[in-house]
Amino acid sequence: MNKIVISCSSLVIGLILVFIIIDPLWSSVGILRERISSRKQEITKVEVLLSKKQELEKKYQEVQQDADRIFLSLPKEEDTSYLISQFSNMASRNGLLMESVTFERSAEDKETSTFSTLTVDLKLSGTYSAFKGYLKDIEEGLRLMEVASIEFTPQRGTLDLGLFEFRIKTNVYYQ
Repeated sequence: MNKIVISCSSLVIGLILVFIIIDPLWSSVGILRERISSRKQEITKVEVLLSKKQELEKKYQEVQQDADRIFLSLPKEEDTSYLISQFSNMASRNGLLMESVTFERSAEDKETSTFSTLTVDLKLSGTYSAFKGYLKDIEEGLRLMEVASIEFTPQRGTLDLGLFEFRIKTNVYYQ
C-alpha cells in the first residue's frame, strides 16, 4: 500500500509540476510561434515593398532616359559649333563634301512659339544617293530639326559622273 501511495503522490506531484512549470513554457512557445508568424508576414510585406521599389526605380530610369533624349533633341541653346560638327560628320559619313554653312537666327516671338529657331543654310556636293542618306541621317538624328527647302543642280562638267551641288535650308529648334 505504501508503494501505491508513493506512486499516486508522485503522479499527483508530477501533474502539478506539469501545470506549474511545463504549461507556462508551452504557452510561451505558442506566443513565440505567433510572433514568428507575424514577423514572417512583415518580412513578406517588406519583400513586396522592395519589389515595388525596384519596379519604380526601373520605370524612373526609363523615364530618365526619355528625358535625356528630349533634352538632347531640344537643347537650351543653339550650340552652333556642335551643329557644324554634326552636319560635317553626317556629310562625310554619307560621302558628301560640305562646302559651306551659314546660320540665320530667326526673329523670336515668344508669345506664339515656345521654341527658338536657328536656320542653317548648307551647301553640299556629291551624288544623289549620298544626299538621300544625308537626309535620312537628319530625319533620324536626335536633334529636333526639319528641312525647310532643298535645291540641287548638276555640277559643271560632271553630269556623266552624277555629281550634284545641293543647297539645304534646315530649321534647328532649341529652347
